[in-house]
Amino acid sequence: MTSGGGSYKSVYKERELTPEERRSIELDNIAKESSQLRADEEVAAQALADAAKLDSYTEGLNPYYETLLSQLERGVIDENTATGNLQGYIAEAGINERPSDLFTGLSTTATDLSGSRAINSANRAYQTLLGRAPTPEELELATANLTGGIENYTYDALKSDILDSEEYQKKYNDNYLDNYYDSYFGEQERDEEGNLTGKRTFDFSTEFMPAYEGALDVDTGITMPTFGSFTGDPAELEEYQQSIRQARSFMYNAGLTNLQGNIDKELTKMKTESAERQKRIAGEFGVAQSAMSNFFAT
Repeated sequence: MTSGGGSYKSVYKERELTPEERRSIELDNIAKESSQLRADEEVAAQALADAAKLDSYTEGLNPYYETLLSQLERGVIDENTATGNLQGYIAEAGINERPSDLFTGLSTTATDLSGSRAINSANRAYQTLLGRAPTPEELELATANLTGGIENYTYDALKSDILDSEEYQKKYNDNYLDNYYDSYFGEQERDEEGNLTGKRTFDFSTEFMPAYEGALDVDTGITMPTFGSFTGDPAELEEYQQSIRQARSFMYNAGLTNLQGNIDKELTKMKTESAERQKRIAGEFGVAQSAMSNFFAT
C-alpha cells in the first residue's frame, strides 16, 4: 500500500493451498476424468451393441419375412397382422430404410390367397349348410363378396345369407323351437312342393292305456273317444295328448270307483248277514232258555 498526496493500491497475495486441499482437488479431477471415461465407454459400448443388433436384425429380416409369409399362406395370421408384425420388427431393429418389396410381397400374397380362400369358404358353407356344392353363379357371387365386393363381408355373413335363403328354409327348420318339436313329435310333413307345413303326426299306442272290464259308457254315462294316429300343429298335438292323458286318468278313476262300490256292497252284505245270524242265534238261545226253565220248573 502507498500513501502521500497520490492514490494508493492494495495488493493481495493469493493464499497457498494446504496439502490436504490440493489433494482433494486432485482427487476430484481424477473422479471427473474417470466418470467421463466411463460415460464415453458406455456410449461406445451402446454404439457397438446397436450396430450388432442392427446387423443381426438385418440378417434376420428375410427369414422373419419368410416366416410371416408362411403363416399368412397357412391362414395362421391375416394380412393386417403380418404387416403389423413386419413393421414392429423393423422399428425394433432401427432399420431406417423401409423394405417396401417385402410389404408388397405380403400384400400380393394376401390378395392371391383371398381368392382361393373365398372359393374354399364358399364351397365349405354350401356343403355344410345345404349338403351340396354352390352353383357357378353362387360361387362367383360369394367369392366376389368375400374379396371386397361387400365391405366387411365375412364367412359368417355368407353362412347367414344361406340360412336365410328359401332353399334352406324349405329344407331345414330355422329355429330352436321347430327342432325341439321335431324331436318331440317327429319331423314336419311337407306339402306337394316340398315346403314344411308345421304339422306332425302322432301315432297313438294302446300299450299304456288301461282296459276297463265292463260297459264303461253304461256304468258312467260317458262315451270314450277312439284314439289313433293324429296329424296337427304342435298346439293341436298337445291338446290331443292331453285328451289321452285325461281319458287314461278317467278310466283308472272309474275302475277304482267301481272297485270301491263292490267293496261297499260286500261290506253291506256282510253286515246284513251278520245281523241276521246274530238275530237267529239270539232267537235260538231264547227258545233254549225257555225250555230249560220249563224243565227245572217240573
